[in-house]
Amino acid sequence: MEDHIEPEKQVDAFYDSVSEPGFDWGPPNTADFKYVMSQFADLVSRETKKASIMGSLASPQKRADVITYIMESIAARPVGVFANVDAYVFGVQLALRVRRPRSTNQGSSNLCGPVSVLYTFAKSNPAGFAQFALDLFQKGQGMFNQMLIEPSPKIKANYAIRKNNIPHMVDYVTLVSLRQCTFISDSLGFNTVRGADETTLAGQLGRWLNDAGYTNVQDHTFFAENQQFWVNVFATGIGQPMHMPGATAGQAVVNDGRTKHALASLQQAEQAVRQGKIVIMFSDGEVGDALKNGSSLQLGARSDATKIGTHHWMALRKCQFFGDTHVKLKVITWGASYQGAFKTEALVSRYNGFISADP
Repeated sequence: MEDHIEPEKQVDAFYDSVSEPGFDWGPPNTADFKYVMSQFADLVSRETKKASIMGSLASPQKRADVITYIMESIAARPVGVFANVDAYVFGVQLALRVRRPRSTNQGSSNLCGPVSVLYTFAKSNPAGFAQFALDLFQKGQGMFNQMLIEPSPKIKANYAIRKNNIPHMVDYVTLVSLRQCTFISDSLGFNTVRGADETTLAGQLGRWLNDAGYTNVQDHTFFAENQQFWVNVFATGIGQPMHMPGATAGQAVVNDGRTKHALASLQQAEQAVRQGKIVIMFSDGEVGDALKNGSSLQLGARSDATKIGTHHWMALRKCQFFGDTHVKLKVITWGASYQGAFKTEALVSRYNGFISADP
Protein backbone atom coordinates (compact mmCIF):
# COMPACT_ATOMS: atom_id res chain seq x y z
CA MET A 1 0.00 0.00 0.00
CA GLU A 2 2.84 2.41 0.82
CA ASP A 3 4.13 2.13 -2.74
CA HIS A 4 0.82 3.56 -3.97
CA ILE A 5 0.72 6.38 -1.43
CA GLU A 6 4.35 7.48 -1.58
CA PRO A 7 4.31 9.19 -5.02
CA GLU A 8 1.51 11.50 -3.90
CA LYS A 9 3.39 12.39 -0.71
CA GLN A 10 6.55 13.07 -2.67
CA VAL A 11 4.91 15.25 -5.27
CA ASP A 12 2.97 17.20 -2.62
CA ALA A 13 6.17 17.93 -0.73
CA PHE A 14 7.93 18.99 -3.92
CA TYR A 15 4.93 21.10 -4.94
CA ASP A 16 4.98 22.95 -1.62
CA SER A 17 8.71 23.61 -1.91
CA VAL A 18 8.34 25.57 -5.18
CA SER A 19 4.81 26.98 -4.93
CA GLU A 20 5.65 30.48 -3.69
CA PRO A 21 5.42 33.44 -6.11
CA GLY A 22 9.23 33.52 -6.21
CA PHE A 23 11.95 31.24 -4.88
CA ASP A 24 13.78 31.44 -1.57
CA TRP A 25 17.04 30.82 -3.40
CA GLY A 26 16.47 33.63 -5.90
CA PRO A 27 15.22 33.67 -9.51
CA PRO A 28 16.14 30.37 -11.18
CA ASN A 29 18.66 30.19 -13.99
CA THR A 30 18.34 27.79 -16.91
CA ALA A 31 19.94 24.88 -15.06
CA ASP A 32 17.81 25.43 -11.94
CA PHE A 33 14.66 25.63 -14.04
CA LYS A 34 15.35 22.45 -15.97
CA TYR A 35 16.21 20.56 -12.79
CA VAL A 36 13.02 21.64 -10.99
CA MET A 37 10.80 20.90 -13.98
CA SER A 38 12.33 17.50 -14.80
CA GLN A 39 12.12 16.39 -11.17
CA PHE A 40 8.52 17.57 -10.95
CA ALA A 41 7.51 15.84 -14.19
CA ASP A 42 9.05 12.57 -12.99
CA LEU A 43 7.21 12.70 -9.67
CA VAL A 44 3.89 13.55 -11.32
CA SER A 45 4.22 10.67 -13.81
CA ARG A 46 4.39 8.20 -10.91
CA GLU A 47 1.28 9.43 -9.11
CA THR A 48 -1.63 7.05 -8.69
CA LYS A 49 -4.90 8.82 -9.34
CA LYS A 50 -8.52 7.80 -9.74
CA ALA A 51 -9.00 5.01 -12.23
CA SER A 52 -11.48 7.19 -14.15
CA ILE A 53 -8.75 9.56 -15.36
CA MET A 54 -6.10 6.97 -16.21
CA GLY A 55 -5.50 7.12 -19.94
CA SER A 56 -7.40 10.40 -20.25
CA LEU A 57 -6.10 13.85 -21.21
CA ALA A 58 -5.76 14.55 -17.48
CA SER A 59 -3.91 11.38 -16.44
CA PRO A 60 -0.70 11.70 -14.41
CA GLN A 61 1.42 10.70 -17.40
CA LYS A 62 -0.29 13.23 -19.66
CA ARG A 63 0.21 15.97 -17.06
CA ALA A 64 3.87 14.95 -16.72
CA ASP A 65 4.25 15.18 -20.50
CA VAL A 66 2.75 18.68 -20.43
CA ILE A 67 5.18 19.75 -17.69
CA THR A 68 8.07 18.50 -19.82
CA TYR A 69 6.67 20.41 -22.79
CA ILE A 70 6.50 23.61 -20.71
CA MET A 71 10.13 23.08 -19.68
CA GLU A 72 11.28 22.65 -23.26
CA SER A 73 9.25 25.58 -24.54
CA ILE A 74 10.45 28.02 -21.89
CA ALA A 75 14.07 26.84 -22.07
CA ALA A 76 14.07 27.35 -25.83
CA ARG A 77 12.55 30.83 -25.52
CA PRO A 78 12.99 32.25 -22.01
CA VAL A 79 11.50 35.65 -22.87
CA GLY A 80 7.95 36.91 -23.08
CA VAL A 81 5.86 39.94 -23.97
CA PHE A 82 4.80 40.68 -20.37
CA ALA A 83 6.99 43.20 -18.57
CA ASN A 84 8.50 42.12 -15.23
CA VAL A 85 7.39 38.50 -15.66
CA ASP A 86 10.30 36.08 -15.32
CA ALA A 87 10.03 33.26 -17.83
CA TYR A 88 11.40 30.58 -15.51
CA VAL A 89 9.20 31.54 -12.55
CA PHE A 90 6.24 31.68 -14.93
CA GLY A 91 7.09 28.21 -16.26
CA VAL A 92 7.28 26.62 -12.81
CA GLN A 93 4.02 28.24 -11.70
CA LEU A 94 2.31 27.03 -14.88
CA ALA A 95 3.55 23.49 -14.24
CA LEU A 96 2.11 23.61 -10.72
CA ARG A 97 -1.31 24.52 -12.13
CA VAL A 98 -1.10 21.75 -14.70
CA ARG A 99 -0.60 19.29 -11.86
CA ARG A 100 -3.10 20.98 -9.51
CA PRO A 101 -5.57 23.19 -11.46
CA ARG A 102 -7.23 24.48 -8.30
CA SER A 103 -4.01 26.40 -7.54
CA THR A 104 -5.16 29.16 -9.90
CA ASN A 105 -5.63 32.08 -7.53
CA GLN A 106 -6.89 35.63 -7.99
CA GLY A 107 -5.25 36.78 -4.76
CA SER A 108 -7.04 39.84 -3.40
CA SER A 109 -8.43 40.84 -6.80
CA ASN A 110 -12.06 40.39 -7.92
CA LEU A 111 -11.18 37.90 -10.68
CA CYS A 112 -13.14 34.97 -9.23
CA GLY A 113 -15.08 34.60 -12.50
CA PRO A 114 -11.99 33.97 -14.65
CA VAL A 115 -10.60 31.63 -11.97
CA SER A 116 -13.71 29.43 -12.11
CA VAL A 117 -13.57 29.26 -15.91
CA LEU A 118 -9.83 28.61 -16.25
CA TYR A 119 -9.84 26.03 -13.45
CA THR A 120 -12.36 24.09 -15.52
CA PHE A 121 -10.15 24.38 -18.61
CA ALA A 122 -6.97 23.30 -16.81
CA LYS A 123 -8.65 20.35 -15.08
CA SER A 124 -10.15 18.81 -18.22
CA ASN A 125 -7.50 19.80 -20.78
CA PRO A 126 -4.11 20.47 -19.15
CA ALA A 127 -2.27 20.48 -22.48
CA GLY A 128 -4.67 23.05 -23.94
CA PHE A 129 -4.46 25.20 -20.83
CA ALA A 130 -0.65 25.10 -20.86
CA GLN A 131 -0.50 26.05 -24.53
CA PHE A 132 -2.95 28.90 -23.90
CA ALA A 133 -0.77 30.29 -21.09
CA LEU A 134 2.50 29.81 -22.99
CA ASP A 135 1.16 31.52 -26.10
CA LEU A 136 -0.17 34.44 -24.08
CA PHE A 137 3.23 34.91 -22.43
CA GLN A 138 5.46 34.29 -25.44
CA LYS A 139 3.31 35.54 -28.34
CA GLY A 140 0.83 37.95 -26.79
CA GLN A 141 -2.24 35.92 -27.72
CA GLY A 142 -3.59 32.46 -27.00
CA MET A 143 -6.54 30.16 -27.59
CA PHE A 144 -8.89 29.37 -24.72
CA ASN A 145 -10.26 26.30 -26.45
CA GLN A 146 -11.88 27.91 -29.52
CA MET A 147 -11.73 31.54 -28.33
CA LEU A 148 -8.80 33.82 -29.13
CA ILE A 149 -7.62 35.93 -26.18
CA GLU A 150 -5.32 38.87 -26.89
CA PRO A 151 -4.37 41.07 -23.92
CA SER A 152 -4.03 44.81 -24.39
CA PRO A 153 -0.67 46.62 -24.26
CA LYS A 154 -1.59 47.91 -20.78
CA ILE A 155 -2.11 44.37 -19.52
CA LYS A 156 1.23 43.27 -20.91
CA ALA A 157 3.00 46.25 -19.35
CA ASN A 158 1.49 46.46 -15.89
CA TYR A 159 2.15 43.32 -13.86
CA ALA A 160 4.21 45.45 -11.46
CA ILE A 161 1.09 47.49 -10.63
CA ARG A 162 -1.05 44.48 -9.78
CA LYS A 163 1.47 42.03 -8.32
CA ASN A 164 0.44 42.81 -4.74
CA ASN A 165 -3.14 41.86 -5.61
CA ILE A 166 -2.26 38.94 -7.91
CA PRO A 167 1.14 37.70 -6.69
CA HIS A 168 1.63 34.73 -9.01
CA MET A 169 2.86 35.72 -12.45
CA VAL A 170 1.02 32.97 -14.31
CA ASP A 171 -2.30 33.93 -12.72
CA TYR A 172 -1.81 37.56 -13.70
CA VAL A 173 -1.07 36.61 -17.32
CA THR A 174 -4.02 34.24 -17.70
CA LEU A 175 -6.71 35.82 -15.52
CA VAL A 176 -6.17 39.47 -16.40
CA SER A 177 -5.86 38.60 -20.10
CA LEU A 178 -9.13 36.66 -20.10
CA ARG A 179 -10.97 39.41 -18.23
CA GLN A 180 -9.34 42.10 -20.40
CA CYS A 181 -8.88 44.44 -17.42
CA THR A 182 -8.84 48.05 -18.58
CA PHE A 183 -6.60 49.60 -15.90
CA ILE A 184 -8.78 52.72 -15.94
CA SER A 185 -8.71 52.72 -12.15
CA ASP A 186 -4.91 52.80 -12.09
CA SER A 187 -4.60 55.61 -14.61
CA LEU A 188 -7.15 57.72 -12.74
CA GLY A 189 -5.85 56.83 -9.30
CA PHE A 190 -9.18 55.46 -8.05
CA ASN A 191 -8.72 52.11 -6.32
CA THR A 192 -12.47 51.89 -5.71
CA VAL A 193 -13.06 51.57 -9.46
CA ARG A 194 -10.98 48.41 -9.60
CA GLY A 195 -13.95 46.21 -8.69
CA ALA A 196 -15.63 47.25 -11.93
CA ASP A 197 -12.39 46.65 -13.80
CA GLU A 198 -12.29 43.03 -12.59
CA THR A 199 -15.95 42.07 -12.06
CA THR A 200 -17.47 39.35 -14.24
CA LEU A 201 -21.24 39.22 -14.61
CA ALA A 202 -23.16 36.07 -15.48
CA GLY A 203 -23.76 37.07 -19.08
CA GLN A 204 -20.05 37.56 -19.68
CA LEU A 205 -19.04 34.32 -17.98
CA GLY A 206 -21.61 32.41 -20.02
CA ARG A 207 -20.39 34.10 -23.20
CA TRP A 208 -16.84 32.95 -22.49
CA LEU A 209 -17.97 29.35 -22.14
CA ASN A 210 -20.04 29.58 -25.33
CA ASP A 211 -17.27 31.20 -27.35
CA ALA A 212 -14.74 28.69 -26.02
CA GLY A 213 -16.83 25.87 -27.47
CA TYR A 214 -18.60 24.44 -24.42
CA THR A 215 -22.14 23.30 -25.14
CA ASN A 216 -25.52 23.62 -23.47
CA VAL A 217 -24.40 26.67 -21.49
CA GLN A 218 -27.20 27.78 -19.17
CA ASP A 219 -27.52 30.80 -16.90
CA HIS A 220 -29.57 30.24 -13.74
CA THR A 221 -28.29 33.24 -11.76
CA PHE A 222 -30.57 35.82 -10.16
CA PHE A 223 -30.62 38.98 -8.08
CA ALA A 224 -33.18 40.26 -5.62
CA GLU A 225 -36.03 42.10 -7.31
CA ASN A 226 -35.01 45.50 -5.96
CA GLN A 227 -31.42 45.05 -7.22
CA GLN A 228 -32.04 44.22 -10.84
CA PHE A 229 -32.33 47.80 -12.10
CA TRP A 230 -29.01 48.86 -10.56
CA VAL A 231 -27.17 45.72 -11.64
CA ASN A 232 -28.38 46.35 -15.17
CA VAL A 233 -27.09 49.93 -14.99
CA PHE A 234 -23.73 48.62 -13.77
CA ALA A 235 -23.65 45.98 -16.52
CA THR A 236 -24.21 48.64 -19.16
CA GLY A 237 -21.47 50.77 -17.64
CA ILE A 238 -18.83 48.02 -17.83
CA GLY A 239 -20.00 46.71 -21.20
CA GLN A 240 -21.10 43.26 -20.09
CA PRO A 241 -24.45 41.49 -20.42
CA MET A 242 -26.17 41.09 -17.06
CA HIS A 243 -27.44 37.63 -18.06
CA MET A 244 -27.21 35.28 -21.00
CA PRO A 245 -30.00 35.51 -23.59
CA GLY A 246 -32.90 33.30 -22.55
CA ALA A 247 -31.55 32.86 -19.02
CA THR A 248 -33.91 31.56 -16.35
CA ALA A 249 -32.97 34.59 -14.31
CA GLY A 250 -34.58 37.65 -12.79
CA GLN A 251 -37.53 35.66 -11.52
CA ALA A 252 -36.65 35.75 -7.85
CA VAL A 253 -38.45 38.17 -5.57
CA VAL A 254 -37.88 39.24 -1.99
CA ASN A 255 -38.74 37.30 1.15
CA ASP A 256 -40.59 33.99 0.76
CA GLY A 257 -40.67 34.09 -3.04
CA ARG A 258 -36.93 34.51 -3.26
CA THR A 259 -36.29 31.70 -0.76
CA LYS A 260 -38.45 29.28 -2.70
CA HIS A 261 -36.77 30.18 -5.99
CA ALA A 262 -33.27 29.92 -4.48
CA LEU A 263 -33.93 26.51 -2.94
CA ALA A 264 -35.26 25.15 -6.23
CA SER A 265 -32.21 26.54 -8.04
CA LEU A 266 -29.80 24.96 -5.54
CA GLN A 267 -31.52 21.60 -6.00
CA GLN A 268 -31.11 22.06 -9.76
CA ALA A 269 -27.40 22.78 -9.25
CA GLU A 270 -27.07 19.55 -7.26
CA GLN A 271 -28.59 17.64 -10.15
CA ALA A 272 -26.25 19.31 -12.65
CA VAL A 273 -23.21 18.32 -10.59
CA ARG A 274 -24.41 14.71 -10.42
CA GLN A 275 -24.82 14.73 -14.20
CA GLY A 276 -21.15 15.62 -14.63
CA LYS A 277 -21.76 19.14 -15.88
CA ILE A 278 -19.51 22.12 -15.29
CA VAL A 279 -21.23 24.08 -12.52
CA ILE A 280 -20.07 27.53 -11.44
CA MET A 281 -21.94 28.78 -8.39
CA PHE A 282 -22.87 32.42 -7.73
CA SER A 283 -23.29 33.34 -4.08
CA ASP A 284 -22.42 35.75 -1.35
CA GLY A 285 -18.69 35.78 -0.63
CA GLU A 286 -19.59 34.74 2.92
CA VAL A 287 -20.16 31.21 1.63
CA GLY A 288 -16.58 30.90 0.40
CA ASP A 289 -15.22 32.57 3.52
CA ALA A 290 -17.12 30.18 5.79
CA LEU A 291 -15.83 27.13 3.90
CA LYS A 292 -12.28 28.46 3.99
CA ASN A 293 -12.46 29.24 7.70
CA GLY A 294 -14.29 26.05 8.70
CA SER A 295 -17.23 28.02 10.08
CA SER A 296 -19.96 27.03 7.63
CA LEU A 297 -22.20 25.40 10.25
CA GLN A 298 -22.08 28.54 12.37
CA LEU A 299 -23.94 30.64 9.82
CA GLY A 300 -27.62 31.31 10.39
CA ALA A 301 -30.28 32.31 7.89
CA ARG A 302 -30.14 35.91 6.70
CA SER A 303 -33.18 38.02 5.81
CA ASP A 304 -31.48 40.48 3.44
CA ALA A 305 -30.25 39.64 -0.04
CA THR A 306 -26.58 39.48 -0.99
CA LYS A 307 -25.34 43.04 -1.30
CA ILE A 308 -24.29 44.21 -4.73
CA GLY A 309 -20.51 43.96 -4.91
CA THR A 310 -20.18 41.03 -2.49
CA HIS A 311 -21.15 38.26 -4.93
CA HIS A 312 -18.56 35.55 -5.60
CA TRP A 313 -18.04 32.87 -8.26
CA MET A 314 -16.83 29.39 -7.24
CA ALA A 315 -16.48 26.17 -9.22
CA LEU A 316 -18.88 23.72 -7.58
CA ARG A 317 -17.49 20.18 -7.36
CA LYS A 318 -19.96 18.56 -4.96
CA CYS A 319 -23.41 19.43 -3.67
CA GLN A 320 -25.30 17.03 -1.42
CA PHE A 321 -28.54 17.57 0.48
CA PHE A 322 -29.03 15.87 3.83
CA GLY A 323 -32.79 15.88 4.26
CA ASP A 324 -34.30 19.33 4.52
CA THR A 325 -31.84 20.64 7.07
CA HIS A 326 -28.28 20.55 5.70
CA VAL A 327 -26.31 20.85 2.46
CA LYS A 328 -22.67 19.84 1.95
CA LEU A 329 -20.59 21.69 -0.65
CA LYS A 330 -17.14 21.27 -2.17
CA VAL A 331 -15.89 24.29 -4.06
CA ILE A 332 -12.77 25.58 -5.78
CA THR A 333 -11.81 29.14 -4.89
CA TRP A 334 -8.82 31.22 -3.76
CA GLY A 335 -6.29 28.68 -4.98
CA ALA A 336 -7.63 25.68 -3.07
CA SER A 337 -10.46 23.20 -2.57
CA TYR A 338 -12.78 23.70 0.40
CA GLN A 339 -15.72 21.68 1.65
CA GLY A 340 -18.17 21.80 4.50
CA ALA A 341 -21.81 21.59 5.53
CA PHE A 342 -24.33 24.44 5.87
CA LYS A 343 -27.75 24.66 7.37
CA THR A 344 -29.97 24.70 4.31
CA GLU A 345 -31.66 27.97 5.28
CA ALA A 346 -28.29 29.65 5.84
CA LEU A 347 -26.95 28.65 2.43
CA VAL A 348 -30.14 29.41 0.53
CA SER A 349 -30.27 32.93 1.95
CA ARG A 350 -26.78 33.59 0.51
CA TYR A 351 -27.19 31.75 -2.79
CA ASN A 352 -27.71 33.47 -6.16
CA GLY A 353 -27.84 30.67 -8.71
CA PHE A 354 -25.33 29.05 -11.06
CA ILE A 355 -24.08 28.69 -14.61
CA SER A 356 -23.74 25.21 -16.08
CA ALA A 357 -22.32 23.72 -19.26
CA ASP A 358 -21.54 20.36 -20.76
CA PRO A 359 -17.77 19.70 -20.72
